[in-house]
Amino acid sequence: MNFKTILAAVIVAVIVIAGIAGAYWLTQEEEGNVVYWTPIAPNLQKAAVASGEVDGGVAWEPYCSDGFLDGTTNVWKWSDELWPGHPCCVVAVDNQFAVDHPDLVKRVVKVHVEANRWIAEALSNTSSANYTMLLEMGADFSNRNTTVIASSLEHLKFQYEFDQEFMDGLEVITEKYIEQGLVAESKIQERGYSNISDFVASFINPAWLVDIDDVQPSETILGQVRLAYLTGDVHQLARVVAMNTTVGGGENLFVKYGIGIIDPNPGGYANGGAVMTAFAGGQCDIGFLGSPPAILQHLNAGVDISLASVVNTEGSAIFVNPSITSIDDFKGKTFATPGVSSIQHLMLLDYLTGQGFEVKQA
Repeated sequence: MNFKTILAAVIVAVIVIAGIAGAYWLTQEEEGNVVYWTPIAPNLQKAAVASGEVDGGVAWEPYCSDGFLDGTTNVWKWSDELWPGHPCCVVAVDNQFAVDHPDLVKRVVKVHVEANRWIAEALSNTSSANYTMLLEMGADFSNRNTTVIASSLEHLKFQYEFDQEFMDGLEVITEKYIEQGLVAESKIQERGYSNISDFVASFINPAWLVDIDDVQPSETILGQVRLAYLTGDVHQLARVVAMNTTVGGGENLFVKYGIGIIDPNPGGYANGGAVMTAFAGGQCDIGFLGSPPAILQHLNAGVDISLASVVNTEGSAIFVNPSITSIDDFKGKTFATPGVSSIQHLMLLDYLTGQGFEVKQA
């Protein structure tokens, strides 16, 4: 082998090695900016962190308070730190059911308003018997203790009326879905709306709240409603309060106003996406769920619902294994979310991409 041949072989070898090394370092750099997510129901996320299955999560209350109070997790960001006053859960109504049974829808909204007023009064006096009862109802519903529920109630706000801040928030959520590529912008026109503002204005129906104080109790059951809700979500405590017979003076508030409640999925649904699937499948008439999954599946899948009332704002958090102490520690880690159809997932996605990470499903 002459000198030229040897030199050529060396050059080729150097080029190959340099290429392999470059590809390796590029891959390392790319992987270093990735955070992964995996779907896990909120009531199971703390255990997943404790076992090392995931490094953190994002969930609704009481599961955020539950983890940090016993030291399993640290709260990285409360949702009101990420977005003060952000929209969360709503009462959604199947539009055909509303056409066929407007009086029942009005009565369900009336019950929701009465339950909210009872909660507001209980929260105004934390030494009262009603406040204690509220904590006990939340504990029974979520299978957590009253200390956890008391902490949870400090991080969320109950309301039932659509105010301008809430409506503006729905527009922001829609814009973020489009920005993240989870909703095609063309879906707005495809569903018959001229723009995002027109969509939000059409999607909510505050008419159900007009003259709500004129709705009177009924001595008979006037009809049945299949009412969906999320598992253990204290955002939706108004529904739990409405089902309590002590609050209603011997009968629950739904019965008081002439409504027979049918639970289409005893124990509740895992997330708002599952409630929207129940709407699409004709399995529920009215549902408590997050406003983001309602928007997502109405626009993407054409699920024919509208929003009748607000349920709450805020009340979620991103939490981490206590070993994570800086944003750099997020690199390569895996976080649990309730699923794509949840405001918690959207918040995690928005926060991490804002920090410069690429987010991928594990």
